[in-house]
Formats: sequence, C-alpha cells, structure tokens
Amino acid sequence: MMEAFFGFKKTPFSNNPDAKQLFASQAWTQVKARLQFLVEHHGAGLLTGEVGSGKSTAARSFSAALNPNLYKILYLHWTPGSTLDLLRQLALELDLEPAHYRGDLVRQISQAIVRLNQSKKQHPILICDEAQLLCHSALEQLPLLLNFDMDSSRYLTLLLVGQPLLRRTLSLQMHEPLRQRIAVQYHLEGLTPSFECEYRVRNGGWRWLLAKGRCLRATIRKARLPPRFSDNSSAASQADADHPGDSGA
Repeated sequence: MMEAFFGFKKTPFSNNPDAKQLFASQAWTQVKARLQFLVEHHGAGLLTGEVGSGKSTAARSFSAALNPNLYKILYLHWTPGSTLDLLRQLALELDLEPAHYRGDLVRQISQAIVRLNQSKKQHPILICDEAQLLCHSALEQLPLLLNFDMDSSRYLTLLLVGQPLLRRTLSLQMHEPLRQRIAVQYHLEGLTPSFECEYRVRNGGWRWLLAKGRCLRATIRKARLPPRFSDNSSAASQADADHPGDSGA
C-alpha cells in the first residue's frame, strides 16, 4: 500500500538493502578497495563501525559479488561462546561433521581448508561478524587457523567485523599475534549527508516531492544517524506521509 501511494517500484528503505541500491559514497569505495586488496593478497582484515553503520551490509554485499567457483564464503555471525563453539561452527560451514576433541577438530578444519585450495581451487574466506563478542581464547585461536606450512602459504583469508570495542580488544598484548597479521583495516563512520537516502528513493521510483516533501524533510533531519537508523526513520516517515491525518513529520 505504501509503495503504491508513493509510486515506488519497490521499498527503498529496509534493514537489508539490495546491493544495487547502495550509494557509492567515499566510505563504501574505500571499503571495497580494501576488501578487494584483502581477497587478492589473502591474510587478515578488520572492519569496524558503530551499531548500524553498515559493516555487515558492506561485508555481505562484497562477498556476494565474488566468484563462487573461486571463493568459498564461511560466514559466522557470532554470539558469546567458547573456542570449541567457534571451531564447531566453522566445521559446519565447511560441511564437516565436527570432531569431538579440540585437537582433532583443528586438524579436521585445517585439512579441509587445504583441500579446498589444492583440490577444488577454491579459496575460503572466513567472515566473523559481531567479532567483538568473541572471547579472548577464541581470538587467540584465529592466528593458529591462519598458519599453514610454516607460514609459507595463505590458504585462508580472515575478515573480522565488529564494533569499536573489537579494536580495543585487539590492542591487548595477548592478541599481538593476531594484530600483526591484520594487513587491511577500515572504520566505517555513519553517513552525514542525505545523499544515500535520496539515491535510494530515486532508485525505488520517486514521485514528485514525496507527498509535498514531508517524508524527505523528515529523512534529512535524521541524516546524521547511521544508515540503519536512517532507514528505520525513513520508513516511519513514509508511513506518516501516507496517513496525513496522523501526527505529521
């Protein structure tokens, strides 16, 4: 109903936007360049940002554009748990039946990663989302997963995605081995102008001034919020404009 009222071809504001709708801001261009470098040279990368700044969207959009015949995406959306939980989730992503003991599980995962590279010619990319929730012992395990053939081969690429707390955690001395392996890092800031909102409205099939500009004005007032909050406030503004008898924007 809302789409018909505004003349949209599709809903321009959602928490899971179409990658084609993403505004090519300077920040997004920088993220893509760094992630492309990481994929081409392998190793470890770090992507941080405040809640709703677009970290997960950036990681998902970039990985979705990779050739699935050349890369295997191992995506872990993390919740607090043990190192063993991390290894079991990774084993399941590799289509393995997790071994019972930790040592066997690590060996099982390492062998599967080597097989992907050597037999299937697929390079695995491990994306740990919400990585600020990883416990210290789980973070200490990650450098060990990156070690193959006395560090001479890079069979696994790691991307840590999380809130600024993750940077502070990695600055601890105990995580020096992991921090030294991070070759690419970027911090996403929230959008300041309203350009992304306007771009996505136009891509959704914009009608003249969106009901006398009420929705657009409300969105511009919220434009200094991170993208997710801007999306939510924009959707609410659409509803306000769709029902002019209610409290206006």
